[in-house]
Amino acid sequence: MTGVLGRPYLVRQDLAISTGVDQRIGYRWRQGPSAQSATGVDLYGFEAVAAFASLASEPWLETAPLLHEDGLVELVIPATATVGPEWGSRYQGTYRINLTSPEGAVTPLACGFVTIVNGGPL
Repeated sequence: MTGVLGRPYLVRQDLAISTGVDQRIGYRWRQGPSAQSATGVDLYGFEAVAAFASLASEPWLETAPLLHEDGLVELVIPATATVGPEWGSRYQGTYRINLTSPEGAVTPLACGFVTIVNGGPL
C-alpha cells in the first residue's frame, strides 16, 4: 500500500526512547489541498497499533496509541513497558504505527528506526 506521494508511510522519522522512563510522542495527521488549509483528520472510530521490533523483525513491544478527533496520534510508552531484563540488550530496532478506519482501511502512519537508551532520560 502506498500513502502520500507514493511513500509507503505518511511520516518516516527515527526515534530514541529510554528504558524505564514514561515516553509521549505525538503525530498529527492533517489533510487538505495545501499545507496552509490542511485540517486534522477526525480519528473517531479509528484503531491504531504501534509495533516495535528488532532489526531482524523479532517483536519487542506492541501498544495502542491514543487517538484524538483533531488528528493527533499520541504514542504513550509507560516506563513499566521497558524495564524487563531483555531491554538491557536492545539497542536498535524499528517501529511502525498503523491506523485502521472504521471501514477497515489501513493507513500506515509512521515508521523508522528506534534507538534504545538504557538507564534514564535522554
